[in-house]
Amino acid sequence: MPAFPSIEKPFYAIAGAGGAAVERVRARVVTLPDSLKEGGAQVASRSIDLTAKAQTQVVGLSKHAGAITVTVRKQVEVLPGELRRHLDGLNTKASGAYDGLAARGATAVAGLRGDSVSLPDAEVADVPEALETDLPDATDDDIPDAAAE
Repeated sequence: MPAFPSIEKPFYAIAGAGGAAVERVRARVVTLPDSLKEGGAQVASRSIDLTAKAQTQVVGLSKHAGAITVTVRKQVEVLPGELRRHLDGLNTKASGAYDGLAARGATAVAGLRGDSVSLPDAEVADVPEALETDLPDATDDDIPDAAAE
């Protein structure tokens, strides 16, 4: 009959591991109430700290919200004037571009017909310039600052 390996060593290893686990669980059960008391004290202390911090932040945020409200109101008061200024600039730019393009088109059509049309050079020269002219940008100086008050 073939020789089988001894099963005693693996059996003892399993029993030893189980015994070590039981010892650890017993030790944890004994120290658990003390750990819970310490953890509870830490939670209470942290809760007080976080509550105080949250209250401080709420006060700071309410002051900041008030400042933002003042700034937004001032910007809303300035906005209609700024829009009118930009629209006037767009109207001037579009008018100049339209006139220049019409003059250029009249010259082109006359050239195709064989007619000679004499238009002032200024009208034809203004077209690219009128198309490329940018409107003045709004700057931070145009908008009142809440901190200035």
